[in-house]
Formats: sequence, structure tokens, C-alpha cells
Amino acid sequence: MSQKFALYDDLTVRENEIRNVSTTGFSVTYFTAQADAIAGAGASLIADPTNFTNTTNPQIIYVRVENDTTGCFNIAELTIEVNSSPQTQTLTPLYVCDGDNDGFVLSFDLHNPTTLAEVTGGNLFDVAFYETQAEADLAFPGSELQSPYANLANPQIVYVRTDLGTTGCYAISQLELNVLYAPETPEFLTYTECDYYGNASDGIIEFDLTSYESSDLYTTIIANGGVATDYTTTYYTGLLVDGSPDLATAVTSPYVNTVNDQIIYAVVTSNLNIDSNNNGCTSMTAITLHVDTPPSLLGFLVEVAECDDDTDGFFAFDLTSYYSQITNDNLNDLTITFYDNGSVLTTPFTVDPTSLITNPTAFTNAAAGVSHEVYVQLVNNITGCTSVALLTLDVNPLPSPLPQIDIENMSSCVNDGNGPGSLQDGYAIFDFTDQSAFIQGIEQGVSLTFHTSEADANTDINEITDIANFYNTVPTTQTIWVRDENDVTGCYVLVHFDINVPVPNVSVSTTSDILCVDENGVPLTTTALPVISATTTSGLLVDYTFQWYLNDVIIPGEINSTIT
Repeated sequence: MSQKFALYDDLTVRENEIRNVSTTGFSVTYFTAQADAIAGAGASLIADPTNFTNTTNPQIIYVRVENDTTGCFNIAELTIEVNSSPQTQTLTPLYVCDGDNDGFVLSFDLHNPTTLAEVTGGNLFDVAFYETQAEADLAFPGSELQSPYANLANPQIVYVRTDLGTTGCYAISQLELNVLYAPETPEFLTYTECDYYGNASDGIIEFDLTSYESSDLYTTIIANGGVATDYTTTYYTGLLVDGSPDLATAVTSPYVNTVNDQIIYAVVTSNLNIDSNNNGCTSMTAITLHVDTPPSLLGFLVEVAECDDDTDGFFAFDLTSYYSQITNDNLNDLTITFYDNGSVLTTPFTVDPTSLITNPTAFTNAAAGVSHEVYVQLVNNITGCTSVALLTLDVNPLPSPLPQIDIENMSSCVNDGNGPGSLQDGYAIFDFTDQSAFIQGIEQGVSLTFHTSEADANTDINEITDIANFYNTVPTTQTIWVRDENDVTGCYVLVHFDINVPVPNVSVSTTSDILCVDENGVPLTTTALPVISATTTSGLLVDYTFQWYLNDVIIPGEINSTIT
């Protein structure tokens, strides 16, 4: 235990109380030992009781009061005790974080245990707080400060008066009040990313919380001239019942959310405005982790092929016609662009914006016989999320049938009576078997179909199913269309030939409608006989053989074009 010693100015100040009798006729002496006081002499005699320093605390002084006449005496005990005098102390400053950063708070606890312990040193002093030195010196009634206290300036000094009861001993210490600025961060934020992680439609992705700090969380701090490195942020997925972060739920960046629109809590701590324990003020922001789904793709790789339209290996592709093969999203919600260059090594695939294809409805491949890759970027017009597909373009060669110029027409005079009309009407049976072989030649992997119109051949409908027994459906002359189609690619070429039923259209004329005969019906020799002539609408007469009939009976020997 520490000892307390003090210089007493005068032990005799209590002498009259001790005498309790007249102040004359008595002698008073002071001893530190009782035996010496009884003996009236000894080493403990206090020679100068008006200037005595105690040796113990408390200490008993033995006072001998002796009658100067009779020598009778009495001993009184005087206990002296030295109390600690209040001292000016160096107090630990108080720090309070400012919620609105205006430099003023209502929450300074002046009477906190630390300050009271420092200012009293463990002694039972009376303690009061004042705004001015003068108020503290005077202990001005009604000016004592209460807790919680609202500061008037930042920083601010308040004055702490410690009093030793009614002794009048007091000391004034200064207490510094500091309002620390909290990091200025939003109360709520939504961190939105597109789902490019794992399953692109489950709403679960990896969030880069560190990059989000500079881009969004620290926006106000940076705008006010702050530096991101002066702050430290920790993240939590849960709160305690008092609203503070649950330290057991701490997470780090990058963070994979557990559900879409999950809320996490960012606690930002300032490394600049710190208290005496190097603790900075904090702010907390609730961040909603929202995941948008990028445009859906029917496949990352889409292969399309068109048939060469002129056998040169190039084709003017309408890239916009392949939307339905790329996505089934509403096209009104998307902006779709095409690029010549990009990368499939990134997630998602990326495009080279400098290679934008400006004529997507008439884009020609770069080289014949080589697949051409085009990158298709789909951007959601609302979320901005993108998807990129790789579109592979191929130009398939056309079949190579017998050149049109080398295809011969066909003729037939065969009519079995089962057709749509008689031979004389211009109908006959045709067998296209050999014609099919001639047209196809040695080419493999193709199929030929025969049609009665070009439109049917182009749409591959109404095929002539029995090419070995076909009756023309248009009399005399009809065009037959042949579709030569690649069995794998479906590319096709049309060729055609005519079929003919070479039945002449004969007309008969006579030089006279009158035949003069005698009474026996024999033509008169004196009158020229009428000449009957047959003519055709095509070909030369010498190319035909004629057969004449009379009453449906052949007239023998009459094979020329005229008869008399």
C-alpha cells in the first residue's frame, strides 16, 4: 500500500479543543510515542508542533496537557490523516463516430468509467464537467455538463473539476472530444451481374466484391477526394439481433451467391479517422446480389450451309435469316450484331468490335471451299447482358448433271389406250429411265426426280412416280423438269427436256366439190376429176407416208399426198 505524507503547518490548531479549559496555567506538549507523553519527556517529543511532517498515515499524536501549578496532567490522542489532493491529469481523448458527418453528435459519455478512473486516480473525489475553464474554477452552479453530451465544436475541450469534499482542494483537467467521420457509403446497393458462371440460367455466379468497392461502394468517398486504399471492407451474410454483423458469417471476395437477390452486408472501416486505439469509424451497406440471365442460345456453335448459286464457291448470306437457329428469345428484346473476329477462349465468348459486319443481309464468305466463322453477339436491351455464338458458314456445291445443252428431247408414238387420249389426240407413253441415266451421268450421291412444272420441281412436289410409264398430260408437246438433288446437302439443280408425240395434224382439200358421172355412176371422161390433197402443219410432205380410205376401207396403192 502506498504511504501518504504531508507537511502539517500547525498541530496546535486543535489545541483549544484539547485543553477544554482555560488557555493559561497549562502547558501542552506533543509526542509521537505514548510512553514519552506519559513521562513528559523522551525522544518522540515534537519540538516544533507548528511544523511537523507525519511519518505514517494515519498517525496518532499524543498530546500531554499539564497543570503548571500542580503538575497534574492528562493525555489526549490526536489522529492526523493525509488525504490525496486532486491533481491535474492527462486524460484519454473521447472519440465518437458521426453518422451524418456534420461534425456534431449527441452521444458523448463524459462520465464513462475510463475518464472517471483517470481523473480521480481511484480516489473518492467529486467530479464535474464544464464547457469553460472559468466555469470549472468557480464550480459555477447549474453549468455542470451531463451525459450524453452534444459537442459544440470539433474537436472540443471540456474541463473536468475534481474536488476533495469540503477541503477546498480541487484540480482542473482537460478532456478532448473528437467527432470522427464515418465512411460515406450508401445504405443500400444492388450489385448486378450477368450469369456467365457455370449454369447460365441458375442465378448463381461469382461476384468480384473487391472491384465493386471502387466502382460503386466507394463512389461518394472517391467523389469527395478520398482514396480507396484508405478504407478496409469486410463482408458478412448475416446480422445479429442488434443489427450488427454476425462475425461468424464473414465471407471474402470473390464470393459465389447462394440464391439470386441474396443480401450481404459490407462493413467499411476508415483507416484515416482513428481513435486512440487505432480503431476507425465504420459504415454498413446492405448489398443485394442480383443475377440477370443473358440471352439464351440454342447452341454456342451454329452451323449453316447454303447451296452455291453459281458454282463459284461464294454466296451472299443473309445472316439475319438464321436468328431462329441461334436463339428462341423475343427478338424485340435483343440487339443482334455480327462480327468477323472474336474469341471462344473467354467466358462468355467475345467479339472484336472493329470487325463489325455492316451488311449482314448480304454477307459473302471470304474464300471458296473453306468454312467461314462469324461471331454473333446478342445484347439484352434491358439488362445489357450479352451472349455470343459462333456461326459457321459453308457453301455447298451444286450437283453436276448433264449440261442442259446436251440433253435431248424425247418422242413417242406408243399409246396403249390407257392414257388421257388417243395417239391421234397427241398422247403417248414415255419411259424416262434411260433419260435419267443420261442426265445423272457418273455422279454419285444424288437423286433425280421428274416433274411436269418448274414450280413443282423447285418445291419438290408432285413427283412423277413411274418414270417408265408416263403419259404426257399436255397433248403433243410437253416440258419435263428434272430435279437433281444432293442426298446429303439438299442442294439441287433443275434441267428440262421436251417430250413430243409426232402425230401430224392433217388437213384435206379438193380442187372441186363436184364429180360428174354418167347414168351408171361412172365418172365422165370429158370432165376433169377432182384432185384431193392432204397437207400437214409441220415437216415436209416427203417425210410422210399417206394412207387413203374410202368408206373406212383402204384404197390400195394410194400412198401419196394426193389422190384423184
